[in-house]
Amino acid sequence: MRSMSFATSNHRDNNFDALRIFAAALVILSHSWPLTSRTDEPIAEITYASINGGALGVWMFFVISGYLVSQSFVQRGNLLAFFEARFLRIYPAFVACIVFGILLGAVVSTLPLAGYFGHPQTWKYLVANLLFELRYQLPGVFVTNPYPNAVNGSIWTLPAETMMYVLVALMGLATMLRRTWLGAVTLVGLLAVLSIEPGSVTKIPYIDSLNYAPAVRCFLLGMLFYLLRDRIPLHGAGVIGLFALVVVLKQNQPPGTLFVCVLIAYTTLWLAMHPRLRLPVSDRIGDVSYGLYLFAFPIQQTLVWLKPNIEPWVLFAASFCLTFVVAWCSWRFLEKPALALKGRFSGKWSRQPAAG
Repeated sequence: MRSMSFATSNHRDNNFDALRIFAAALVILSHSWPLTSRTDEPIAEITYASINGGALGVWMFFVISGYLVSQSFVQRGNLLAFFEARFLRIYPAFVACIVFGILLGAVVSTLPLAGYFGHPQTWKYLVANLLFELRYQLPGVFVTNPYPNAVNGSIWTLPAETMMYVLVALMGLATMLRRTWLGAVTLVGLLAVLSIEPGSVTKIPYIDSLNYAPAVRCFLLGMLFYLLRDRIPLHGAGVIGLFALVVVLKQNQPPGTLFVCVLIAYTTLWLAMHPRLRLPVSDRIGDVSYGLYLFAFPIQQTLVWLKPNIEPWVLFAASFCLTFVVAWCSWRFLEKPALALKGRFSGKWSRQPAAG
């Protein structure tokens, strides 16, 4: 197979949307096991516990995000337009997801309706989450489920994603996204720090756990591959070589190390740019991946609440189908209209006459 360059594909002529749907499906699949008190999650079984489907899906999301968000800043070249675009992509659906969880909780809560909506925990869930001070519990909701009390465990990644947008903006303002080698050296330095001292990730605001370190590494790698897109060839042999390296080093490397993240980043972007794997899913169904990721967990918990003995594979199939409908509605009636507002605020601001 001939080698490819990251630069051989434009934003629409690639498989990013399909890969994000695949990543979301991996997360839903992986959650179907702990939510039913099962331990034999299939991706973990295949990889001998080196990685599970949820981690793989999240790390793929972060790689793709690091690449595309860096591209977004460079193409816009305007800080206000960049944050406007990021806000419109992330926040409206996130708000809908939080409200969705509260309304769903009202149906399944052990408390009467008045007691549920009058409970301070309900409003703390709403307000705190909208401020990215994450809360996962609602009063009387899913208390008897095998994985009790958790309303939406998937939202844990959103604060880290947002802080990575801040990093992109800071590097963009410092011209590091246009000065290739300066940006690349900076990112390699950050990756080295995270590899030598993973605990340093908790110094980032809103990130309070080592569990974020692999995702942050993957985002940084996505940024790095974007900067070096004209210099790094994409080839199946590269995937095989990196996989072999990870297998050789497996005995001495815990999951989520830099080598594993590099393998995932390179493979994800190789698949994204592969000329024979064109899957234009967004043209046919829209970009439903974010909705799949956001809404699946509470839907899965509700299905388990309705049928406590449900099998993991049945839970995965049923929750994926139901969530797909919700995600499509979210895309069609909320996310897509929100994205159509890009430039409304930033464009007007940039056209304001200079003071004096």
